[in-house]
Amino acid sequence: MYPVDARGMTNTAWDAIDPSHKYSPTAGEKSGRQQANQDVITTFERLAAGTGGKPCYNRPDLTNCFKEALDDSRDYYMLGFYVDKNTKAGWHKLQIKVDGANTRYRNGFLFPLPDPEKTRDLDMSAAVHSLLLDSAIPFRGEWTTSQPKGDKIANTLVLQVVPEANVIDPEQRKLNLEFVGVARKRDGSIAGQFNQRVAKDLPPEAVATIQKSGITYKNTLDLPPGEYLVRIVVRDNNTGRNGAVNSLLKVQ
Repeated sequence: MYPVDARGMTNTAWDAIDPSHKYSPTAGEKSGRQQANQDVITTFERLAAGTGGKPCYNRPDLTNCFKEALDDSRDYYMLGFYVDKNTKAGWHKLQIKVDGANTRYRNGFLFPLPDPEKTRDLDMSAAVHSLLLDSAIPFRGEWTTSQPKGDKIANTLVLQVVPEANVIDPEQRKLNLEFVGVARKRDGSIAGQFNQRVAKDLPPEAVATIQKSGITYKNTLDLPPGEYLVRIVVRDNNTGRNGAVNSLLKVQ
């Protein structure tokens, strides 16, 4: 956050003047105004320090305050991590250190008791609408065949979730993967999509096969001729990990 004091420059002694009595401002009135002003500044500083921003106060050039905030927020690094499943609900502090550099960052995060379905919905929505790559579930894929289907063309996508993805707990033997593909036109509108969850209890021999060869998944996107950006997301609902990539697809 970049809090801006819209009052600009302040003169607490002047603000404390009360023309209704002769000896204004008194020492108590000036002290009260100074303390109130300091409370505002302290609040701004705490908001900025807790979120990685910078406060702007006691300045007449408010336009530059906004410009500096925009310039500062254009270049930054986004760090992410997976919270351990045993993490307790509540406030957790964060600390980031970079050798040879000063850093500003949010100083903590609030971790609620997770609701698996709500977490899944939020994660999938964020992953589908993002353009960032996610390698927590490594997989590879290819467009294999295309054939007419009415006024559209069915495009077959084959994904291979590699063994290193570790999507199976050998003891639990539960598979719970979700596959999503969303094709968007140049204007960002959705032209086609698929969403499928694969949830099974597996026998020991199937677990051994997956650990050795991974998982092969196939689906199709029915699209009219054109060029599309396809967002592909694979989520392991057992652990909450996502894998995501973008693929350019030309249908003709």
